[in-house]
Amino acid sequence: MSLSDRSTSYTASRWGLSGSELSYSGLLSGCKASASPRLRSIPTLNDEITTQYGVTLASLDTVLSCAEFVSIHVPLSAETEYLVGAREFGPMNPSAYLIDTARGAVVDEEALVCALQQGPIAGAALDVLTQEPPASDHPLLHLDNVIVMPYAASVSVESRQAARQDVCDAVTALLSGQWPPFVVNQMVTPRFLLAS
Repeated sequence: MSLSDRSTSYTASRWGLSGSELSYSGLLSGCKASASPRLRSIPTLNDEITTQYGVTLASLDTVLSCAEFVSIHVPLSAETEYLVGAREFGPMNPSAYLIDTARGAVVDEEALVCALQQGPIAGAALDVLTQEPPASDHPLLHLDNVIVMPYAASVSVESRQAARQDVCDAVTALLSGQWPPFVVNQMVTPRFLLAS
């Protein structure tokens, strides 16, 4: 995989499926992303960010009813505990997938099991469950339409090699007086002068 391929993939995953400023994001057909900044603790997306990454702001119900993939990225707090339950699964498409890489208790697991067994959703990918490690008889571990990872889904030989290479490239760029290619908060760059 070339650096340009990795850059494109990174952008798509950070904004098409995730992003720390999104409480929910949906990847729509045609790779268009929509988001619902539902939580008070999540900063509102500004026009510059939504335009740059092609994110359309929509109500939560619109995102849930249109999305093929709904990816959750919120911290666990009193405000987010059981944030996704039967009410949220109701408007989802029968072809939709839920992706939870946040915290297990953000999703009502009983409602998820019901939604996976009886509809309306097609499947789920979970990087974490409420109880870790889960009991061997946990129903989510025995459904054919669920992938459960041990909160380490990104760990692979390739991802570790890519991370090491990215760090080396970033250090090399900084030592050469340039900004690394993956500066997440671009707003800080004008405040710092780099030595050349």
